[in-house]
Amino acid sequence: MTVAIGCTGGKHRSVAMAEALAALLQDNEQLTVRVLHRDLGRE
Repeated sequence: MTVAIGCTGGKHRSVAMAEALAALLQDNEQLTVRVLHRDLGRE
């Protein structure tokens, strides 16, 4: 499954939300969770 979270600029809210969601999902041992910040670092 892919979950995409976006906001204007992709540097603040979307990053925080993706990290928070990943932290919650990583508690489930049946899931493999990866986070990719596509636009972070693109200037």
